[in-house]
Amino acid sequence: MIYNARAVKYDLIQQFEASTGIILPSGVKSNLCTQTVPILGKQLAVIKLQIKETKP
Repeated sequence: MIYNARAVKYDLIQQFEASTGIILPSGVKSNLCTQTVPILGKQLAVIKLQIKETKP
C-alpha cells in the first residue's frame, strides 16, 4: 500500500537524476509529481533512452 504517492514519485525522480546526472528544475519536478505513477515511470524511461542515444 502506497501511503504517500508524492514521496514515491519524488524518489523516482531522484533516482532518475542520480542515474542520468541531470538535475531537473523544481518546476519540472513538481509537474512530474502530479502525474500518475505509471505515466511518470514511462516518461522518465523515455527521457533516459533519449539521453543514452544522444551521448557519444
